[in-house]
Parts: sequence; structure tokens; C-alpha cells
Amino acid sequence: MVRNQGKRVWELAPGQIAELDDARGTALRVTRGVLWVTMERDPRDVVLGAGDAFVVSRNGVTLMEATGRTRVRVHAPHVGGMADGPAALVGYCEDALRGLMRAPGRLIRKWTATLADLVRRAY
Repeated sequence: MVRNQGKRVWELAPGQIAELDDARGTALRVTRGVLWVTMERDPRDVVLGAGDAFVVSRNGVTLMEATGRTRVRVHAPHVGGMADGPAALVGYCEDALRGLMRAPGRLIRKWTATLADLVRRAY
């Protein structure tokens, strides 16, 4: 199991589990493979494919499992900037979009990727 390592890119083997603790605002971008993500106290599960991005929207334990050989970029928010970093804003926006739009998952992934790109440029 991979745990909160400072690495920016993680290579995960099929079935390997990675864990993030109190990672609100951390941006994940899958560059190869498929990644299953679930957050503590959050009923939704998120499945990301190559090119998809997601921002952890709450603290607690976040678990990720690779369903095949998977590469994921992990970008933690800056410490000492905004209270939770700009990446946290993306998580909040993502939650708002899910709740308000009730749009198909594909549209939500596109919005999430766009917001994650904005965060990446901010850093």
C-alpha cells in the first residue's frame, strides 16, 4: 500500500491500494490506466480513466485502487497559501456541480478536468 508519499507521480500495479490521509484539496490526474477512488464519509465512488482528474473534497481517509497498471499524478495543495489552497476550491465546485446539475458523469468529469487544469496553472 502506498501512503501519503511526497512523490508527485505514483505507479500502481493492478489491485494495488494507495491511501491519502486528510488530503482535502489534493488533485489527482490519471495518465494511464483506471483508478477507483473513495473518500471517508462520502457515499460516492469515483472511477477515473486516463486523462480524468479529480480533487479530494474532504479530509479523512481517501483510498484509491488501481484496476490495471495505473499512473496517477498527485498534487497536494500549497501549505501556507489560502486556508485550504486553490485546489480545495475545485473540490467544492465539483461537489456543487454534482448536486446542482445532476448531469451525466461524462460532463462532470469534463468540468472537473477543466477546474483541475486551472488549479495546475495556479501552482
